[in-house]
Amino acid sequence: MDDPPATPVDDDAVDVAVTATTYAENAPDLVEKYLDFSLFERHGDAFRDALPTPRDRPPRVLDVGCGPGADTAPMADAGLDVVGLDLTPQFLHEAREQAPDARLLRGDMRALPVATATFEGLWSSAAFLHLPRSEATPTLDGFHRVLAPRGALLLSVMASETRDADAVELPDGRRFTFWQEESIRDRLREAGFAEVRALGGEENWHALLAVRD
Repeated sequence: MDDPPATPVDDDAVDVAVTATTYAENAPDLVEKYLDFSLFERHGDAFRDALPTPRDRPPRVLDVGCGPGADTAPMADAGLDVVGLDLTPQFLHEAREQAPDARLLRGDMRALPVATATFEGLWSSAAFLHLPRSEATPTLDGFHRVLAPRGALLLSVMASETRDADAVELPDGRRFTFWQEESIRDRLREAGFAEVRALGGEENWHALLAVRD
Protein backbone atom coordinates (compact mmCIF):
# COMPACT_ATOMS: atom_id res chain seq x y z
CA MET A 1 0.00 0.00 0.00
CA ASP A 2 1.51 3.28 -1.07
CA ASP A 3 1.54 6.22 1.31
CA PRO A 4 0.50 9.63 -0.10
CA PRO A 5 2.41 12.80 0.86
CA ALA A 6 1.82 13.68 4.50
CA THR A 7 2.45 16.47 7.00
CA PRO A 8 3.83 15.60 10.46
CA VAL A 9 1.46 16.50 13.31
CA ASP A 10 1.48 16.12 17.08
CA ASP A 11 0.03 12.86 18.31
CA ASP A 12 -2.77 14.70 20.13
CA ALA A 13 -3.86 16.17 16.79
CA VAL A 14 -4.95 12.71 15.62
CA ASP A 15 -8.69 13.24 15.95
CA VAL A 16 -11.08 10.40 15.09
CA ALA A 17 -13.94 12.81 14.38
CA VAL A 18 -11.90 14.69 11.78
CA THR A 19 -10.86 11.47 10.08
CA ALA A 20 -14.42 10.10 10.15
CA THR A 21 -15.70 13.25 8.45
CA THR A 22 -13.00 12.97 5.81
CA TYR A 23 -13.91 9.36 5.09
CA ALA A 24 -17.58 10.25 4.76
CA GLU A 25 -16.76 13.02 2.30
CA ASN A 26 -14.31 10.96 0.24
CA ALA A 27 -15.73 7.44 0.48
CA PRO A 28 -16.67 7.12 -3.23
CA ASP A 29 -13.09 7.90 -4.23
CA LEU A 30 -11.59 5.48 -1.69
CA VAL A 31 -13.76 2.39 -2.19
CA GLU A 32 -11.95 1.07 -5.26
CA LYS A 33 -8.53 1.67 -3.69
CA TYR A 34 -9.45 -0.14 -0.48
CA LEU A 35 -11.03 -3.08 -2.28
CA ASP A 36 -7.81 -3.56 -4.22
CA PHE A 37 -5.98 -5.00 -1.19
CA SER A 38 -7.01 -7.68 1.30
CA LEU A 39 -4.77 -8.44 4.25
CA PHE A 40 -6.88 -11.52 4.93
CA GLU A 41 -5.64 -13.06 1.70
CA ARG A 42 -2.12 -12.85 3.15
CA HIS A 43 -2.69 -13.67 6.82
CA GLY A 44 -6.05 -15.40 6.82
CA ASP A 45 -4.64 -18.90 7.30
CA ALA A 46 -2.59 -17.88 10.35
CA PHE A 47 -5.59 -16.05 11.81
CA ARG A 48 -7.99 -18.95 11.31
CA ASP A 49 -5.48 -21.40 12.78
CA ALA A 50 -5.38 -19.26 15.95
CA LEU A 51 -9.17 -19.14 16.42
CA PRO A 52 -10.94 -21.28 19.01
CA THR A 53 -13.32 -23.63 17.20
CA PRO A 54 -16.82 -24.02 18.67
CA ARG A 55 -18.34 -27.48 18.27
CA ASP A 56 -21.68 -26.43 16.82
CA ARG A 57 -21.01 -23.34 14.69
CA PRO A 58 -18.34 -21.47 12.76
CA PRO A 59 -16.06 -19.10 14.67
CA ARG A 60 -17.47 -15.60 15.02
CA VAL A 61 -15.20 -12.76 13.91
CA LEU A 62 -15.62 -9.01 14.35
CA ASP A 63 -13.99 -7.04 11.52
CA VAL A 64 -13.31 -3.68 13.18
CA GLY A 65 -12.93 -0.82 10.72
CA CYS A 66 -14.13 -3.09 7.92
CA GLY A 67 -14.35 -0.27 5.37
CA PRO A 68 -15.97 -1.42 2.11
CA GLY A 69 -15.43 -5.09 2.94
CA ALA A 70 -12.03 -5.97 1.47
CA ASP A 71 -11.40 -8.46 4.29
CA THR A 72 -15.01 -9.04 5.34
CA ALA A 73 -15.86 -10.73 2.04
CA PRO A 74 -13.03 -13.30 1.98
CA MET A 75 -13.64 -14.06 5.67
CA ALA A 76 -17.26 -14.88 4.91
CA ASP A 77 -16.21 -16.90 1.87
CA ALA A 78 -13.85 -18.87 4.15
CA GLY A 79 -16.82 -19.94 6.27
CA LEU A 80 -16.38 -17.57 9.21
CA ASP A 81 -19.40 -15.92 10.84
CA VAL A 82 -18.39 -12.31 10.25
CA VAL A 83 -19.69 -9.03 11.63
CA GLY A 84 -18.25 -5.94 9.97
CA LEU A 85 -18.11 -2.68 11.92
CA ASP A 86 -17.31 0.78 10.57
CA LEU A 87 -18.15 4.43 11.19
CA THR A 88 -18.69 5.33 7.52
CA PRO A 89 -22.18 4.53 6.15
CA GLN A 90 -20.98 4.57 2.54
CA PHE A 91 -18.38 1.92 3.33
CA LEU A 92 -20.97 -0.26 5.03
CA HIS A 93 -23.22 0.02 1.97
CA GLU A 94 -20.39 -1.23 -0.23
CA ALA A 95 -19.50 -3.95 2.29
CA ARG A 96 -23.07 -5.22 1.97
CA GLU A 97 -22.50 -5.61 -1.76
CA GLN A 98 -19.16 -7.35 -1.25
CA ALA A 99 -20.23 -9.63 1.61
CA PRO A 100 -24.01 -10.18 1.49
CA ASP A 101 -23.87 -12.95 4.11
CA ALA A 102 -22.04 -10.85 6.71
CA ARG A 103 -23.77 -8.82 9.38
CA LEU A 104 -22.82 -5.15 9.46
CA LEU A 105 -22.85 -2.57 12.25
CA ARG A 106 -22.18 1.14 12.30
CA GLY A 107 -20.07 1.85 15.35
CA ASP A 108 -16.91 3.21 16.92
CA MET A 109 -14.02 0.89 17.76
CA ARG A 110 -13.49 2.84 21.00
CA ALA A 111 -16.90 1.69 22.29
CA LEU A 112 -17.77 -1.57 20.57
CA PRO A 113 -21.56 -2.07 20.53
CA VAL A 114 -21.38 -5.81 21.17
CA ALA A 115 -21.66 -8.06 24.21
CA THR A 116 -18.74 -9.35 26.26
CA ALA A 117 -16.97 -12.54 25.09
CA THR A 118 -19.05 -12.70 21.90
CA PHE A 119 -16.36 -13.40 19.30
CA GLU A 120 -13.67 -16.01 18.76
CA GLY A 121 -11.74 -13.54 16.64
CA LEU A 122 -11.28 -9.82 16.12
CA TRP A 123 -9.69 -8.47 12.95
CA SER A 124 -8.59 -4.85 12.59
CA SER A 125 -6.62 -3.95 9.49
CA ALA A 126 -5.47 -0.35 8.95
CA ALA A 127 -8.07 1.12 11.31
CA PHE A 128 -6.47 1.28 14.77
CA LEU A 129 -3.91 3.72 13.35
CA HIS A 130 -6.59 6.43 13.28
CA LEU A 131 -6.53 6.65 17.08
CA PRO A 132 -4.27 8.96 19.06
CA ARG A 133 -1.88 7.08 21.34
CA SER A 134 -3.87 8.25 24.38
CA GLU A 135 -6.86 6.15 23.26
CA ALA A 136 -4.93 3.02 22.31
CA THR A 137 -5.00 1.14 25.62
CA PRO A 138 -8.71 1.73 26.40
CA THR A 139 -9.56 0.59 22.87
CA LEU A 140 -7.49 -2.57 23.21
CA ASP A 141 -9.23 -3.20 26.54
CA GLY A 142 -12.48 -3.11 24.57
CA PHE A 143 -11.12 -5.56 22.01
CA HIS A 144 -10.16 -7.88 24.87
CA ARG A 145 -13.64 -7.55 26.40
CA VAL A 146 -15.54 -8.76 23.34
CA LEU A 147 -13.28 -11.75 22.67
CA ALA A 148 -14.00 -15.16 24.12
CA PRO A 149 -11.23 -16.82 26.18
CA ARG A 150 -8.32 -17.72 23.91
CA GLY A 151 -9.83 -15.56 21.18
CA ALA A 152 -7.44 -14.24 18.54
CA LEU A 153 -6.75 -10.65 17.49
CA LEU A 154 -5.13 -9.60 14.21
CA LEU A 155 -4.02 -5.97 14.39
CA SER A 156 -2.24 -4.10 11.59
CA VAL A 157 -0.77 -0.63 12.09
CA MET A 158 1.64 1.64 10.26
CA ALA A 159 5.25 1.26 11.42
CA SER A 160 7.17 4.22 12.80
CA GLU A 161 10.66 2.72 12.57
CA THR A 162 11.13 3.85 8.96
CA ARG A 163 9.41 7.23 9.22
CA ASP A 164 10.39 10.72 10.35
CA ALA A 165 7.22 11.42 12.36
CA ASP A 166 5.02 9.73 14.95
CA ALA A 167 1.78 10.99 13.41
CA VAL A 168 0.78 12.64 10.13
CA GLU A 169 -2.09 14.32 8.32
CA LEU A 170 -2.74 13.58 4.66
CA PRO A 171 -3.82 16.29 2.21
CA ASP A 172 -7.42 15.03 2.35
CA GLY A 173 -7.55 15.42 6.16
CA ARG A 174 -7.10 11.84 7.30
CA ARG A 175 -4.75 11.47 10.25
CA PHE A 176 -2.60 8.50 11.25
CA THR A 177 -0.55 7.40 14.25
CA PHE A 178 2.56 5.30 13.62
CA TRP A 179 3.75 2.58 15.99
CA GLN A 180 7.01 0.88 16.88
CA GLU A 181 6.51 -2.87 17.06
CA GLU A 182 7.65 -3.19 20.67
CA SER A 183 5.40 -0.33 21.74
CA ILE A 184 2.26 -1.87 20.30
CA ARG A 185 3.29 -5.25 21.73
CA ASP A 186 3.48 -3.64 25.17
CA ARG A 187 0.01 -2.15 24.78
CA LEU A 188 -1.39 -5.53 23.77
CA ARG A 189 0.14 -7.21 26.81
CA GLU A 190 -1.20 -4.49 29.10
CA ALA A 191 -4.68 -5.16 27.72
CA GLY A 192 -4.44 -8.86 28.56
CA PHE A 193 -3.23 -10.36 25.30
CA ALA A 194 -0.59 -13.10 25.30
CA GLU A 195 1.42 -14.96 22.69
CA VAL A 196 1.86 -11.80 20.63
CA ARG A 197 3.74 -12.52 17.42
CA ALA A 198 4.58 -10.58 14.30
CA LEU A 199 3.43 -11.76 10.89
CA GLY A 200 5.22 -10.83 7.70
CA GLY A 201 3.46 -7.92 6.08
CA GLU A 202 3.63 -4.95 3.83
CA GLU A 203 6.69 -2.72 4.02
CA ASN A 204 6.25 0.04 6.63
CA TRP A 205 3.46 -1.90 8.39
CA HIS A 206 3.24 -4.16 11.44
CA ALA A 207 0.77 -7.06 11.48
CA LEU A 208 0.52 -8.68 14.92
CA LEU A 209 -1.40 -11.77 15.96
CA ALA A 210 -2.29 -11.97 19.65
CA VAL A 211 -4.32 -14.32 21.83
CA ARG A 212 -6.62 -13.24 24.66
CA ASP A 213 -5.69 -14.60 28.09
